[in-house]
Amino acid sequence: MSTTPKRSYKSVSSRKAGAIPFEFELMEDDGSGSGILVQVLGGHSEKVTQETNRLVADRRSKEAIRAAAATSPADEVRPPEEDIEFGRLIAAARLVGWSFEEPCTPEAATEFCVENPHYAAQIITRSNKTTNFTKASPKA
Repeated sequence: MSTTPKRSYKSVSSRKAGAIPFEFELMEDDGSGSGILVQVLGGHSEKVTQETNRLVADRRSKEAIRAAAATSPADEVRPPEEDIEFGRLIAAARLVGWSFEEPCTPEAATEFCVENPHYAAQIITRSNKTTNFTKASPKA
């Protein structure tokens, strides 16, 4: 058995850790820095979880309406554009700060993620990396 001091399981919470923003620089496709610093919440944080649940509920509601109005099976299929938009909305829900002169509002974050899908993907990736939000986190 390890000699590591015991601690309570209650002392570990990725939800709580993810509520503290993690800052990083967005990268260009060639690996160079963009000069844009962003702050993101962890994917398991309460705020992100609540917004994700809201987006999923809204999506399911739209699907139910589509299915009820469908006249053929093809009418029930979700357009791929909705999947792409959903991913960008998920990214925007995680974005809480940036180095731009404009404030990072939910509307501005959504517009930024829609207009910059390559950055939206980085926001989701970094937000999902739990170690970015823990005390022993490497800053990468």
